Amino acid sequence: MAEPQGPTLDNAQTIDAIRHVCADKVFCRVSPPDSESRASMAKFLYTERHDDGSRELQISVPAGVEGDPEKGTPLRVAFDHDDRGMNFLTEFRQRVIHREKGRKEQEAWRIAFPQTINIMQRREFYRVKTDLVNPVRISIEIPGHEEEENISIIGEMDSFEEIAGTLWDVSGGGLSFRLALAPAFPLTRGMMLKMSMELPGTEGVTSLSGRLVYIKERADADKLYCVQFTDAGADVDAKHALNNVLHYVAERERATLASKSRLEDED
Repeated sequence: MAEPQGPTLDNAQTIDAIRHVCADKVFCRVSPPDSESRASMAKFLYTERHDDGSRELQISVPAGVEGDPEKGTPLRVAFDHDDRGMNFLTEFRQRVIHREKGRKEQEAWRIAFPQTINIMQRREFYRVKTDLVNPVRISIEIPGHEEEENISIIGEMDSFEEIAGTLWDVSGGGLSFRLALAPAFPLTRGMMLKMSMELPGTEGVTSLSGRLVYIKERADADKLYCVQFTDAGADVDAKHALNNVLHYVAERERATLASKSRLEDED
């Protein structure tokens, strides 16, 4: 398989990166090398070095995939690690049962361990729409704005520091939201925001910081505020928050694929 051009990790760095993403059960996208649009979400599960020096790598069966590719089929695996987008070329080996102490066994794909990993300039994950029937509420804080008593922005809030809205879409690299009401002061590109939300299927409150990079005017006179994450993976809490986001993205993608499959079956 031909390797993409660009910065790469050497062999030792590649082994270290794979160890970390397997330990953290990091989500990844799996696709044919020449068709990223056909990517499906999976998760790194397990790696080890065998006595003969070969290395094993297992990922979960990609979401929505029916059946297995032929042995030797080339694949592209893309993921985020160390605050960078990364990918590598590999090939399918076989379907196996992954067993891990304290966890329910699951079917997995064994794939070839990569010789090197390519470093990308952008993150690699899908952006998924949220459930508009049961919207995710999001709280937005604007660091640096002084609190002023007796000034109401939304509801009972009494400072310029926090506003409320609903999540519109989200990916591993950022999100967009709509505001519940027009803010008492304008939000402008370049502003640093701290966003907190309770994502379905995850534990606790997910909090991440980001920079407002784009404001999209909608036909209904509403606005979408697009934010790029700036601290994802920066520390333990941020890494946990990013994994919550990726878990939510994966579950939304699985739900979308399942719904699409049901509609096709009804046709």
